[in-house]
Amino acid sequence: MGIRLGNDHLLWVKIGAAAAVPVLGQGDLSIKRGAKSIDTSSKTSGGWDTSAGGNRTGSATLKLNPELPDAGYTAFETVGKSAPPQNFGIEVRKGGLDGTEDDTVFACTVWCGDFNDDYPKDGVVSLDTTFNFAGAPTVDTLK
Repeated sequence: MGIRLGNDHLLWVKIGAAAAVPVLGQGDLSIKRGAKSIDTSSKTSGGWDTSAGGNRTGSATLKLNPELPDAGYTAFETVGKSAPPQNFGIEVRKGGLDGTEDDTVFACTVWCGDFNDDYPKDGVVSLDTTFNFAGAPTVDTLK
């Protein structure tokens, strides 16, 4: 087994009933999971805040330099810029472009919280986006 390389893992998008497709030109992908904190402290809790864990939260951020034309990018750009935001699926698969459904290490229904293009002087067009979890991940196991 050993160490896993991030370069071997790609984000795939799944829009509606269509098969999942990879998005080309990917850079960094980061998945964050957290939980809300419920304040349980009172005037008599000895001057210390006390808390309990609340609902889980999660998001993923993706940075990429789009390689166009690309069906994966076009599909996720369409739903990513929709108003109101639309839910769609993401999968992170090991195996790069050869990844199969069996290679999925993360899958979740998400919506785009932001979709930011960058057009620098003397640089490549890039974008970053945040995918907010619309529910609990259906796959969340590194293998």
